[in-house]
Amino acid sequence: MSDYDNRQYRLMVERIDQFEKKSIGLRHLITDLEALLCVLQEADQNWKSAFHKQWAVIEEVYAVVLDRKLKEVPQEYWKLIDDAVSTMKQLLTEVVVPESEP
Repeated sequence: MSDYDNRQYRLMVERIDQFEKKSIGLRHLITDLEALLCVLQEADQNWKSAFHKQWAVIEEVYAVVLDRKLKEVPQEYWKLIDDAVSTMKQLLTEVVVPESEP
């Protein structure tokens, strides 16, 4: 794996961590993960498809919230989001190479 792709994977992990700590919102998570996924250069296509499938769940939930003009995500939708985020984290553990210690 290239250093470039590994940096993108680590940025994905960072964005998910920020989302879970409520440092960034759902919209920010969606746009950042999509952008990072799109710029991967050597990623396995099966991995990308699996990750994109989970991303799409979150994006669809957000689209429904916007379409219905809701002020916040209903509680019953959070399980879908949480499950997708959990799966994305698991997928990232399969590919992220930890930074080497100096």
